[in-house]
Amino acid sequence: MEKIFVTGVDGFVGTYIVKDLIEKGFSISGTAFSFTSNQSFKYLSSIANIQIIDLLDLNKLSEFIVKENPNAIIHLAAQSSIPHSWKNPTQTFRINVIGTNNLFKCIEKANLGEIPILIVGAAAEYGHVKNNGEPIEENDDFCPDNPYAVSKVAAEMIAYQYHISHNFHTIRVRPFTHIGPGQDERFVCSEFSKTIASIEKGLLSNTIKVGNLNIKRDFLDVRDVVNAYELMIRKSDAGEVYNVCSNKGTSIGEILEILISYSSAHINVIQDPKKFRENEANSIVGNNSKLKKDLNWGVNYKLEETLLDMLNHWRNIV
Repeated sequence: MEKIFVTGVDGFVGTYIVKDLIEKGFSISGTAFSFTSNQSFKYLSSIANIQIIDLLDLNKLSEFIVKENPNAIIHLAAQSSIPHSWKNPTQTFRINVIGTNNLFKCIEKANLGEIPILIVGAAAEYGHVKNNGEPIEENDDFCPDNPYAVSKVAAEMIAYQYHISHNFHTIRVRPFTHIGPGQDERFVCSEFSKTIASIEKGLLSNTIKVGNLNIKRDFLDVRDVVNAYELMIRKSDAGEVYNVCSNKGTSIGEILEILISYSSAHINVIQDPKKFRENEANSIVGNNSKLKKDLNWGVNYKLEETLLDMLNHWRNIV
Protein backbone atom coordinates (compact mmCIF):
# COMPACT_ATOMS: atom_id res chain seq x y z
CA MET A 1 0.00 0.00 0.00
CA GLU A 2 1.42 3.37 -1.00
CA LYS A 3 1.70 6.09 1.64
CA ILE A 4 0.69 9.67 0.84
CA PHE A 5 1.82 12.56 3.06
CA VAL A 6 -0.67 15.46 3.15
CA THR A 7 -0.11 18.87 4.74
CA GLY A 8 -3.17 20.81 5.87
CA VAL A 9 -5.33 17.80 6.66
CA ASP A 10 -7.54 19.96 8.87
CA GLY A 11 -8.52 22.24 5.99
CA PHE A 12 -11.61 22.08 3.77
CA VAL A 13 -9.87 20.25 0.92
CA GLY A 14 -7.71 18.22 3.29
CA THR A 15 -10.63 16.40 4.89
CA TYR A 16 -12.01 15.51 1.47
CA ILE A 17 -8.75 14.31 -0.05
CA VAL A 18 -7.74 12.16 2.91
CA LYS A 19 -11.09 10.37 2.86
CA ASP A 20 -10.90 9.95 -0.92
CA LEU A 21 -7.36 8.54 -0.86
CA ILE A 22 -8.10 6.12 1.98
CA GLU A 23 -11.16 4.85 0.11
CA LYS A 24 -8.89 4.23 -2.89
CA GLY A 25 -6.51 2.12 -0.81
CA PHE A 26 -3.75 4.57 0.11
CA SER A 27 -2.22 4.88 3.57
CA ILE A 28 -2.28 8.49 4.79
CA SER A 29 -0.16 10.51 7.15
CA GLY A 30 0.07 14.25 7.40
CA THR A 31 0.02 17.49 9.31
CA ALA A 32 -2.74 19.63 10.79
CA PHE A 33 -2.42 23.07 12.33
CA SER A 34 -4.86 22.13 15.09
CA PHE A 35 -7.36 19.42 15.96
CA THR A 36 -10.93 20.58 15.50
CA SER A 37 -14.33 19.50 16.79
CA ASN A 38 -15.44 18.81 13.22
CA GLN A 39 -16.86 15.28 13.13
CA SER A 40 -15.36 14.56 9.71
CA PHE A 41 -11.91 15.52 10.97
CA LYS A 42 -12.34 13.40 14.10
CA TYR A 43 -13.12 10.43 11.87
CA LEU A 44 -10.09 11.07 9.67
CA SER A 45 -7.86 11.31 12.75
CA SER A 46 -8.92 7.78 13.66
CA ILE A 47 -7.88 6.28 10.31
CA ALA A 48 -4.82 8.38 9.36
CA ASN A 49 -1.58 9.26 11.15
CA ILE A 50 -2.10 12.99 11.70
CA GLN A 51 0.28 15.12 13.73
CA ILE A 52 -0.19 18.72 14.90
CA ILE A 53 2.75 20.47 13.26
CA ASP A 54 3.26 24.09 12.29
CA LEU A 55 5.18 24.14 8.99
CA LEU A 56 7.30 26.92 10.45
CA ASP A 57 8.67 24.33 12.91
CA LEU A 58 11.34 22.98 10.59
CA ASN A 59 12.82 20.38 12.95
CA LYS A 60 9.51 18.81 13.93
CA LEU A 61 8.33 18.71 10.32
CA SER A 62 11.58 17.16 9.15
CA GLU A 63 11.49 14.42 11.79
CA PHE A 64 7.94 13.46 10.83
CA ILE A 65 8.61 13.30 7.09
CA VAL A 66 11.78 11.24 7.54
CA LYS A 67 9.91 8.85 9.82
CA GLU A 68 6.94 8.46 7.46
CA ASN A 69 9.04 8.09 4.27
CA PRO A 70 6.03 8.62 1.94
CA ASN A 71 5.60 7.66 -1.71
CA ALA A 72 4.03 11.02 -2.60
CA ILE A 73 3.34 14.40 -0.99
CA ILE A 74 0.37 16.74 -1.37
CA HIS A 75 0.94 20.24 0.00
CA LEU A 76 -2.37 21.88 0.95
CA ALA A 77 -1.49 23.80 4.13
CA ALA A 78 -1.93 27.53 3.64
CA GLN A 79 -3.50 30.74 4.89
CA SER A 80 -6.25 30.82 2.24
CA SER A 81 -8.37 33.86 3.06
CA ILE A 82 -7.88 36.84 0.74
CA PRO A 83 -9.47 39.35 3.18
CA HIS A 84 -7.21 38.06 5.98
CA SER A 85 -4.18 38.42 3.72
CA TRP A 86 -4.90 42.13 3.43
CA LYS A 87 -5.18 42.43 7.21
CA ASN A 88 -2.06 40.37 7.94
CA PRO A 89 0.16 39.96 4.87
CA THR A 90 3.21 39.09 6.97
CA GLN A 91 1.50 36.09 8.52
CA THR A 92 0.22 35.03 5.09
CA PHE A 93 3.72 35.16 3.60
CA ARG A 94 5.22 33.28 6.55
CA ILE A 95 2.72 30.43 6.33
CA ASN A 96 2.47 30.18 2.55
CA VAL A 97 6.02 31.00 1.49
CA ILE A 98 8.32 30.13 4.40
CA GLY A 99 6.14 27.10 5.20
CA THR A 100 6.49 25.83 1.63
CA ASN A 101 10.24 26.47 1.61
CA ASN A 102 10.54 24.53 4.89
CA LEU A 103 8.66 21.62 3.35
CA PHE A 104 11.12 21.45 0.47
CA LYS A 105 14.08 21.61 2.84
CA CYS A 106 12.60 18.61 4.67
CA ILE A 107 12.00 16.72 1.42
CA GLU A 108 15.60 17.35 0.40
CA LYS A 109 16.92 16.19 3.78
CA ALA A 110 14.85 12.99 3.54
CA ASN A 111 16.12 12.32 -0.02
CA LEU A 112 12.56 12.22 -1.36
CA GLY A 113 12.97 14.46 -4.39
CA GLU A 114 12.08 11.65 -6.79
CA ILE A 115 8.57 11.07 -5.41
CA PRO A 116 5.59 13.07 -6.79
CA ILE A 117 5.23 16.36 -4.87
CA LEU A 118 1.97 18.16 -5.59
CA ILE A 119 2.05 21.87 -4.74
CA VAL A 120 -1.40 23.44 -4.62
CA GLY A 121 -1.46 27.01 -5.85
CA ALA A 122 -4.52 29.11 -6.67
CA ALA A 123 -6.33 30.72 -9.59
CA ALA A 124 -5.80 34.02 -7.74
CA GLU A 125 -2.25 33.93 -9.09
CA TYR A 126 -3.65 34.94 -12.48
CA GLY A 127 -5.56 37.91 -11.05
CA HIS A 128 -6.48 40.46 -13.72
CA VAL A 129 -4.81 38.65 -16.63
CA LYS A 130 -8.08 38.07 -18.55
CA ASN A 131 -10.81 40.27 -17.08
CA ASN A 132 -13.03 39.81 -20.14
CA GLY A 133 -13.98 36.25 -19.16
CA GLU A 134 -11.77 34.49 -21.70
CA PRO A 135 -10.56 31.16 -20.25
CA ILE A 136 -7.12 31.38 -18.68
CA GLU A 137 -4.47 28.88 -19.80
CA GLU A 138 -1.51 27.57 -17.84
CA ASN A 139 0.98 29.64 -19.87
CA ASP A 140 -0.80 32.94 -19.22
CA ASP A 141 0.97 35.55 -17.10
CA PHE A 142 0.63 35.94 -13.36
CA CYS A 143 -1.12 39.18 -12.38
CA PRO A 144 -1.67 38.80 -8.61
CA ASP A 145 -3.79 41.56 -7.10
CA ASN A 146 -3.73 40.70 -3.38
CA PRO A 147 -1.18 39.47 -0.81
CA TYR A 148 -2.60 35.93 -0.78
CA ALA A 149 -2.13 35.64 -4.54
CA VAL A 150 1.44 36.94 -4.30
CA SER A 151 2.22 34.36 -1.61
CA LYS A 152 0.89 31.52 -3.77
CA VAL A 153 2.96 32.65 -6.76
CA ALA A 154 6.05 32.63 -4.52
CA ALA A 155 5.22 29.17 -3.12
CA GLU A 156 4.75 27.80 -6.61
CA MET A 157 8.05 29.27 -7.77
CA ILE A 158 9.82 27.52 -4.89
CA ALA A 159 8.48 24.24 -6.26
CA TYR A 160 9.56 25.21 -9.78
CA GLN A 161 13.04 26.14 -8.55
CA TYR A 162 13.50 22.78 -6.82
CA HIS A 163 12.42 21.00 -10.01
CA ILE A 164 14.87 22.99 -12.15
CA SER A 165 17.83 23.05 -9.76
CA HIS A 166 17.43 19.69 -7.97
CA ASN A 167 15.33 17.67 -10.46
CA PHE A 168 12.52 17.20 -7.93
CA HIS A 169 9.33 15.56 -9.19
CA THR A 170 7.17 18.60 -8.51
CA ILE A 171 3.69 19.04 -9.97
CA ARG A 172 2.05 22.46 -9.72
CA VAL A 173 -1.70 22.85 -9.72
CA ARG A 174 -3.84 26.01 -9.83
CA PRO A 175 -7.35 25.20 -8.63
CA PHE A 176 -10.07 27.72 -9.40
CA THR A 177 -12.94 28.43 -6.99
CA HIS A 178 -13.79 25.09 -5.41
CA ILE A 179 -16.85 24.68 -3.21
CA GLY A 180 -18.76 21.96 -1.40
CA PRO A 181 -20.49 20.85 1.80
CA GLY A 182 -18.51 21.77 4.90
CA GLN A 183 -16.77 24.81 3.46
CA ASP A 184 -16.09 27.65 5.88
CA GLU A 185 -18.74 30.36 5.92
CA ARG A 186 -16.06 32.96 5.16
CA PHE A 187 -16.45 31.91 1.52
CA VAL A 188 -19.35 33.29 -0.46
CA CYS A 189 -21.27 30.14 -1.50
CA SER A 190 -21.14 28.75 2.02
CA GLU A 191 -22.04 32.15 3.50
CA PHE A 192 -25.12 32.38 1.26
CA SER A 193 -26.10 28.79 2.08
CA LYS A 194 -25.82 29.27 5.83
CA THR A 195 -27.75 32.55 5.71
CA ILE A 196 -30.62 31.00 3.74
CA ALA A 197 -30.77 27.99 6.08
CA SER A 198 -30.84 30.35 9.08
CA ILE A 199 -33.61 32.44 7.52
CA GLU A 200 -35.66 29.29 6.92
CA LYS A 201 -35.44 28.43 10.62
CA GLY A 202 -36.33 31.95 11.74
CA LEU A 203 -32.85 32.59 13.16
CA LEU A 204 -32.25 35.64 10.95
CA SER A 205 -34.32 38.32 9.28
CA ASN A 206 -35.21 37.68 5.64
CA THR A 207 -32.26 39.68 4.30
CA ILE A 208 -29.01 38.71 2.63
CA LYS A 209 -26.31 41.36 2.39
CA VAL A 210 -24.14 41.03 -0.71
CA GLY A 211 -21.16 42.61 -2.42
CA ASN A 212 -20.58 42.81 -6.17
CA LEU A 213 -22.95 40.26 -7.74
CA ASN A 214 -21.46 40.76 -11.22
CA ILE A 215 -18.11 39.20 -10.33
CA LYS A 216 -17.61 35.95 -12.29
CA ARG A 217 -15.66 32.97 -11.06
CA ASP A 218 -15.05 29.41 -12.23
CA PHE A 219 -16.82 27.21 -9.63
CA LEU A 220 -16.00 23.52 -9.22
CA ASP A 221 -17.05 20.89 -6.70
CA VAL A 222 -14.29 20.03 -4.21
CA ARG A 223 -14.90 16.33 -4.91
CA ASP A 224 -13.92 16.87 -8.55
CA VAL A 225 -10.86 18.79 -7.38
CA VAL A 226 -9.54 16.02 -5.13
CA ASN A 227 -10.12 13.50 -7.92
CA ALA A 228 -7.81 15.59 -10.10
CA TYR A 229 -5.15 15.70 -7.38
CA GLU A 230 -5.21 11.93 -7.03
CA LEU A 231 -4.73 11.52 -10.79
CA MET A 232 -1.81 13.95 -10.73
CA ILE A 233 0.21 12.15 -8.06
CA ARG A 234 -0.24 8.89 -9.97
CA LYS A 235 0.15 10.01 -13.59
CA SER A 236 1.69 13.48 -13.98
CA ASP A 237 5.19 13.99 -15.35
CA ALA A 238 7.68 15.94 -13.28
CA GLY A 239 7.50 19.70 -13.74
CA GLU A 240 3.93 19.79 -15.05
CA VAL A 241 1.43 22.51 -14.16
CA TYR A 242 -2.34 22.25 -14.44
CA ASN A 243 -5.46 24.35 -14.04
CA VAL A 244 -8.28 22.57 -12.20
CA CYS A 245 -11.50 24.25 -13.22
CA SER A 246 -14.89 23.87 -14.90
CA ASN A 247 -14.10 25.97 -18.00
CA LYS A 248 -17.18 28.11 -17.29
CA GLY A 249 -17.73 31.44 -15.58
CA THR A 250 -20.69 31.96 -13.24
CA SER A 251 -21.54 35.26 -11.57
CA ILE A 252 -22.03 35.59 -7.82
CA GLY A 253 -25.56 36.80 -8.63
CA GLU A 254 -26.32 33.56 -10.49
CA ILE A 255 -25.04 31.55 -7.52
CA LEU A 256 -27.38 33.43 -5.21
CA GLU A 257 -30.34 32.98 -7.57
CA ILE A 258 -29.80 29.22 -7.68
CA LEU A 259 -29.61 28.95 -3.89
CA ILE A 260 -32.70 31.12 -3.34
CA SER A 261 -34.62 28.98 -5.84
CA TYR A 262 -34.15 26.00 -3.49
CA SER A 263 -35.92 27.82 -0.65
CA SER A 264 -39.57 28.68 -0.05
CA ALA A 265 -38.60 31.62 2.18
CA HIS A 266 -39.07 35.17 0.92
CA ILE A 267 -35.57 36.64 0.85
CA ASN A 268 -34.54 40.25 0.31
CA VAL A 269 -31.14 40.96 -1.26
CA ILE A 270 -29.37 44.18 -0.19
CA GLN A 271 -25.98 45.39 -1.36
CA ASP A 272 -23.49 46.18 1.41
CA PRO A 273 -20.55 48.47 0.49
CA LYS A 274 -18.45 46.74 3.15
CA LYS A 275 -18.58 43.51 1.15
CA PHE A 276 -17.02 45.05 -1.97
CA ARG A 277 -13.30 44.33 -2.48
CA GLU A 278 -11.06 46.97 -3.99
CA ASN A 279 -9.19 46.07 -7.18
CA GLU A 280 -10.97 42.70 -7.49
CA ALA A 281 -10.75 40.98 -10.87
CA ASN A 282 -14.07 41.03 -12.72
CA SER A 283 -13.65 37.54 -14.12
CA ILE A 284 -11.39 34.56 -13.38
CA VAL A 285 -12.32 31.59 -15.57
CA GLY A 286 -10.02 28.70 -16.38
CA ASN A 287 -9.26 26.50 -19.37
CA ASN A 288 -9.15 22.83 -18.31
CA SER A 289 -8.31 21.27 -21.69
CA LYS A 290 -4.75 20.28 -20.69
CA LEU A 291 -5.94 18.40 -17.58
CA LYS A 292 -8.64 16.61 -19.56
CA LYS A 293 -6.26 15.65 -22.35
CA ASP A 294 -3.28 14.54 -20.24
CA LEU A 295 -5.06 12.77 -17.38
CA ASN A 296 -8.51 11.98 -18.80
CA TRP A 297 -10.11 13.99 -16.01
CA GLY A 298 -13.68 15.23 -16.16
CA VAL A 299 -16.31 17.09 -14.14
CA ASN A 300 -18.75 14.78 -12.32
CA TYR A 301 -20.75 17.25 -10.21
CA LYS A 302 -23.06 19.88 -11.66
CA LEU A 303 -22.94 23.29 -10.01
CA GLU A 304 -26.63 23.14 -9.09
CA GLU A 305 -26.09 19.79 -7.35
CA THR A 306 -23.13 21.11 -5.36
CA LEU A 307 -25.02 24.20 -4.21
CA LEU A 308 -27.99 22.11 -3.07
CA ASP A 309 -25.62 19.85 -1.13
CA MET A 310 -24.13 22.92 0.56
CA LEU A 311 -27.54 24.32 1.47
CA ASN A 312 -28.68 20.98 2.88
CA HIS A 313 -25.46 20.73 4.89
CA TRP A 314 -26.25 24.02 6.64
CA ARG A 315 -29.91 23.05 7.05
CA ASN A 316 -28.73 20.09 9.08
CA ILE A 317 -26.51 22.05 11.46
CA VAL A 318 -27.90 25.56 12.03
